[in-house]
Amino acid sequence: RLRRELDAFAASSSRDPAADAFLAAFVEQRRWAGEAAYGGREDAAGFDAAADAFEAKYNFRFEHPEGGAIETHARDVVGSLRRGDDRRRERRAARKARKEAERARKEDELRRLKNLKRVELAARVRRVAAESGGGDKEET
Repeated sequence: RLRRELDAFAASSSRDPAADAFLAAFVEQRRWAGEAAYGGREDAAGFDAAADAFEAKYNFRFEHPEGGAIETHARDVVGSLRRGDDRRRERRAARKARKEAERARKEDELRRLKNLKRVELAARVRRVAAESGGGDKEET
């Protein structure tokens, strides 16, 4: 009787037939009650076989040629709508520009001070030459 009702439900349903078949088997075999309720019928053997296959695949993964291959994923997904996080890059660029501007300012200041020193030394040499009286004459 239960099987007929489940078949009628599956036939009238417009959902996924695989999901309905699973639900029908789940209800029919009283799987919600655990293994004690359905007595470990033939489906339990299929489940055990699938579990054993998974366990064997996992345990011997390094002994098969592609068993140790680790699935990797791209760091940047092409076509993603996610915004890129460029804050660190922008901070580095801003710091670099600030350091270059500071270096250029210091170089300009140093150049200005050297020119002042050169002018001051030239003025001192002219004054010493004028006071000594031998600035314009050429010695032989």
